[in-house]
Amino acid sequence: MGYNMKTNRSRLSCLLLIIFIALSQYSCGLKPLQMSKSEISEIRNSEGIVFGSILVKSKEPEMDSMWQTILKGRKVTDFKYEFIITKRNALRASHKIIVEPNDEKIFVAKLEGGEYDIIQMFFGTSKNFLTDSHYHSDIHALFTVIPNKCIYIGRLMIPMPERIKPYRNILFKIEDDDKATISKVILEYGINEHNVTKKLMYFRK
Repeated sequence: MGYNMKTNRSRLSCLLLIIFIALSQYSCGLKPLQMSKSEISEIRNSEGIVFGSILVKSKEPEMDSMWQTILKGRKVTDFKYEFIITKRNALRASHKIIVEPNDEKIFVAKLEGGEYDIIQMFFGTSKNFLTDSHYHSDIHALFTVIPNKCIYIGRLMIPMPERIKPYRNILFKIEDDDKATISKVILEYGINEHNVTKKLMYFRK
C-alpha cells in the first residue's frame, strides 16, 4: 500500500509539472496587447481597434513577517499578474498584458475582428514572472472587435484582499470609466472621440 501511494504521488507530481511547463510555454512569444500610436495608425478592413483597462486592487498589509505569510497567505502586492488574450476557437493565445497591483493598465490594441477572451489562468505571477500554480483563478472576460470600428470595452476590475491563500476564489467585475479612459486615449493616440463606440466586456456564461 505504501509503495502504491508513493507511486501515485510521484505520478501526480509529474503530471502537475507537465501542466505547469505547458502553461508556461503557452504564454511565451505572445505579442503585447498594449500597442503604440504608430502600430494602430493603419488598419486593414478585417481589423478593429479596442481599448480599455485592467486594475488589480489591493491594500498593502500593515504587518508583514514570515509568520503572517504562513498564517494568512502571500501578499497580493508581491506579485505581477499576467493576462492572456485569445480569439475564440483559436488554437493558441495571441497577446498578453502584465499588470502590477494598484496600477491601472490602459491598453490600446489593433486586432482582427471577432470575439476574444481575457484570461488570468493563475494568480501568482511573481516579480520575476515565474508562475505559482497554487494561486488558481478562473477569470474569463470576453470582448468583441468590430472591423473598422474603435471600441471602448471598459475596465476589468479585480478587487483582492491584502493576502491570498492557495485555491481561494477570485471575484471580478467590469466597470465603465469611459470619460477618463477615452480622454487619455484621445490625447495620446489622436483618436476622434466621435469615432469611438462603447461595447463593454462581458462575462463568460
